[in-house]
Amino acid sequence: MMWVQLFLAFLVSSALAAWQYLHKKNDYKLFIIRTLVYFLILLLWINPKINKQHKQKFLPDLYILTDQSQSIEYIHETFRVKKIIQSLKKSDLEKKFHLHFLGFHSGLFPLDSLNFKGQRTDIAQALQGIKEIYNQKNTAPVILISDGNANQGQDYSFAINKQDKLQVFPIILGDTTHYENIYIERINVNPIVFKGNKFPVEIFINYDGNRKINSNLKIYDGKKLVYHENFHPEKNNLIKTVHLKANTSGVHHYTARVGTLKNEKNIIDNKKYFSLEVIDQSKKIAIISSIIHPDIGALNRIFQKNKYYQTDIIDLNKNHPNLSKYDALVLYQPDKNFKQLFKQNKLSKSNWFIITGPHTDWKWLNSENLFFKKAISTSIEEYFPWANKDFNLFKLPEISYEKLPPLRDFYGQLKYKNVQSALFSKIKGISTQQGLLLVNMQPKQVLLAGENLWQWALFAGKNHEKEKITELFQKIIQYISLHKNFDKIQIQYKKTYYLGEAIDISTVILNENLENNPKAKPLIEIYAKNKFLKKLPFIQDEKGFHLNLKSLPPDEYFFKVRDKSTMIHTQGSFVVLDKSPEAYKSRPDVEALEVLSKNTQGKIYFPENYQKLINNLLQKNKYPAHFKMISKTIPLIDYRWLLFLIVLLLSTEWFLKKLQGQL
Repeated sequence: MMWVQLFLAFLVSSALAAWQYLHKKNDYKLFIIRTLVYFLILLLWINPKINKQHKQKFLPDLYILTDQSQSIEYIHETFRVKKIIQSLKKSDLEKKFHLHFLGFHSGLFPLDSLNFKGQRTDIAQALQGIKEIYNQKNTAPVILISDGNANQGQDYSFAINKQDKLQVFPIILGDTTHYENIYIERINVNPIVFKGNKFPVEIFINYDGNRKINSNLKIYDGKKLVYHENFHPEKNNLIKTVHLKANTSGVHHYTARVGTLKNEKNIIDNKKYFSLEVIDQSKKIAIISSIIHPDIGALNRIFQKNKYYQTDIIDLNKNHPNLSKYDALVLYQPDKNFKQLFKQNKLSKSNWFIITGPHTDWKWLNSENLFFKKAISTSIEEYFPWANKDFNLFKLPEISYEKLPPLRDFYGQLKYKNVQSALFSKIKGISTQQGLLLVNMQPKQVLLAGENLWQWALFAGKNHEKEKITELFQKIIQYISLHKNFDKIQIQYKKTYYLGEAIDISTVILNENLENNPKAKPLIEIYAKNKFLKKLPFIQDEKGFHLNLKSLPPDEYFFKVRDKSTMIHTQGSFVVLDKSPEAYKSRPDVEALEVLSKNTQGKIYFPENYQKLINNLLQKNKYPAHFKMISKTIPLIDYRWLLFLIVLLLSTEWFLKKLQGQL
């Protein structure tokens, strides 16, 4: 099509020029010039596209990753890093490579300036970031300027390998001279312990050196020394298990410290912090009855399997005890002998667990205005249990409930409302919706409508489910004895934060059915040294409510979490340490950096010989540039010389006419 247009343009140009100069004058010189002028003008009007190819050179990529974390300041290497960066920029590397200067600490970013303010170091993420950026076929070198100490993310030694086409050359910062050092690597401790018990603290102590030393281990609860021991490690790795006493309830912040050595340079890692919460979970249980029954012994054995439970069996025929000292009351088959007990202690509004049966005085019990009543008869019925799958106040143990022996009680329908049934009754093989194990929420009260639970324990023992029966009744005691606020509001947070670390606190508010309450409006109040600091609302998400506090100065903090909609509240505390994790390692991790370089077929260097790295990268046959044929389509109108040619032809035509006297 294009050639047809060009041919027609030439014919039109020739025809116009012929009419102008051949029709009467026969001037062939002017005919040719004017034909070319007309043709070039039409050619520019048609504007054909010209496809042009040329070979373009692409330099190989070179990535320079520079550690911008605070640890570089702590080891006094900031000046040396700046010197290395300037040397790389002034070298001949920019003639051979396309240089990419990048910084990293907790993330990867363009290196606009050197500031060394990062409070976390994630080398693995930085390497993964380079891996995502680079997708060429040829291998690209990566210069990693760092001390190799990472305190966040995955193990970077194996973050990339030679298949990723990246070759890592670490320039290792820091003093690699081996100094004698003793330090605490980590501490294992249960974050929750019970008041009055001794709890184990497992302390891992490492020693870098080759001589016999004397040291000591001290543990402080706040500022109070609670443990002291001298030791003489025979190995470089030592595990000390210390048993401390949980004397007081609440959150405790501990410091474990090992004695410094005479020639030790780094003493920051000689101490480590840990925190835990001491909870008073011991329960004193009263089993009260006026009859003798094997169920009482079975319950006593079940409760005594929990070492935190203390059980007293009280015979109402002999005494009327003070019930205020008990955390949970089990009222077994109450009758008129309980009348004075109910009256004195207002049991109708207290937390208790009632078990009824043929010895229960239902006529009197119905008159006590409890959450249940029973229309009774004189006949005794057997009630087989079956589980309610919709019960959600606490998790029922997985027991074959329908295979359990029946419980015995007077025949009659139980009447109740606003309660949940954990177990329903099956009577004469027919499943009913009549509750057998009823759980009231406010106040926390539980009814088991039937005796002979000792047969449950015996049957479960024969079928290897005895532990589950024990778990069921211990959960009932736990439910009625726990404080309401402990159930309704739960918070999650760390007890210890480093300087500069974001403080995340999350909370879940539960409604009366112990389900997440989306209408809750929790607030947090923060105090330091009993001084109010700030009040902030939580942000709601799918899992509950969370709050992210910006870094706080080093101190011990106390906080209160309160729900405006229900007025329930809880509290907690945490400590902010005076050091970031960047301060706790002064010796470079040469071993990890060497593994990384070997995995990528690179090589480690030190600031004293980084010039060798530059010379190595500049070798002639290494990392060659590659060429590509670039195809480019250019419109003819972009060729400016055509306009010049038109002007030149018109000028020539004018000059010839002037010579011939036609002007």
